[in-house]
Amino acid sequence: MSVPRSNGVLLGRLPQAVQGWSEITDLYLNKFGHPPPGSRVFRWTRQVINGRKDALKRTCADVPPPGK
Repeated sequence: MSVPRSNGVLLGRLPQAVQGWSEITDLYLNKFGHPPPGSRVFRWTRQVINGRKDALKRTCADVPPPGK
């Protein structure tokens, strides 16, 4: 079982959204490099609008093997 990091790391400001989505792959890779195949990546996000913060939301994804 994978466990998320207990300390948060700020990746940076989100890039401009395209059709409602912001691509964060480059932010992640610049900070951590490529995760090993078969590992699990955890991401915590918090929306901030005009200084007001919503609750943290956790998302995770499994890193696929090469070629997938």
